[in-house]
Amino acid sequence: MAKKVPSPADVPAFTARQLLNRIRRGGGRIYRMRMASVFVLTTNEQMALWLIKLGGKRYTPINADPSTPAGSYKRTPDGQIEWDVYIHMIPVFGDTTIWEAAAKDFQVAHPEEAA
Repeated sequence: MAKKVPSPADVPAFTARQLLNRIRRGGGRIYRMRMASVFVLTTNEQMALWLIKLGGKRYTPINADPSTPAGSYKRTPDGQIEWDVYIHMIPVFGDTTIWEAAAKDFQVAHPEEAA
C-alpha cells in the first residue's frame, strides 16, 4: 500500500474536541497519558481504520496473538478483537491539541490518576 505524503493542502476536518466527541459517539474509549499521549481503545474496526487514516498510529502489545491484525489484540483468548490507536498526533483544526482537549474532558479516562 502506498504511503500518503502529507501536503500543505491537507486541512484538518475537526477540532480536537470535535474529534474526541466523534470517537466517543462511535463507542471508542479515550485515554490520556501524563506525557502528551492520547489513545483510543475500540472494538469497532471501522473506527480504528478511520483514525489510522487520519494520522493515528497503531499500537500492538508485545504478547498479542500474531493472528490478530496489526494494532489489535484479544483481551481474552476467545474474546473479540480490540484496537489500540494513538491519536495525539492526528492533525486538528485550531490551537487546542488533542492532549489538551482530553485534559478538559471529564469523560476521558486518565490512567495516571489510577496509579
